[in-house]
Amino acid sequence: MNLNPESIALLVAGVLLCFAGWNLFRFSRYIIGFIVGASVGYALAVTALNTLQKPFPPSWEPWVVLASTLLFAVFGVLLIKLVIKAVLFIAGFVFGNALLAVYTGGMKATASAFNLHLLLDNLSIWSLGAGLVCGVLFLFFEKGLVILYTCAVGAYLVMAQLTAPPLLFYVMLIAGSIIQLWMSRGSRAKNMQMSGIAIGEGGKEM
Repeated sequence: MNLNPESIALLVAGVLLCFAGWNLFRFSRYIIGFIVGASVGYALAVTALNTLQKPFPPSWEPWVVLASTLLFAVFGVLLIKLVIKAVLFIAGFVFGNALLAVYTGGMKATASAFNLHLLLDNLSIWSLGAGLVCGVLFLFFEKGLVILYTCAVGAYLVMAQLTAPPLLFYVMLIAGSIIQLWMSRGSRAKNMQMSGIAIGEGGKEM
């Protein structure tokens, strides 16, 4: 095992993903929405200023770019949850179709379950139904899927950097899932309890 700065960074990232992936996801999605929205707003403003006739003096251009960037950044933060929900539903829909393709296509389907031609060849009312069901399940179990995915990625990063046996992967996967579920449930219960105490002290509602 030869640890260098890159390996240490990957180890730290793996541990954080494995044991705090859900919290990181909840925090980072707003940052991603802000960055993506700001980038779109900046690009649109610059493109419009370079191609369209400007009804204002050139000294206004930086303020127009800034306003567009901030406006789209706010939109990005507001819409990021909707975008993530859409991505999860699409992923679940494809997954449901792939499951049905594997079930009906035999060994060939198992070897290439996510092949586009295979999914199109097996497209039917049943595959659409399976896709819709899995899409809804992916939305309903978003938290569990994110926790499982981040634990798996984090455990794999740690195992790969330490060149450890696969047993470490499974131990970290189980431990990380339990800890993330416990931390998220604990914080939710704490928030609910604090909210109830605050309402009770106000004398309006318990």
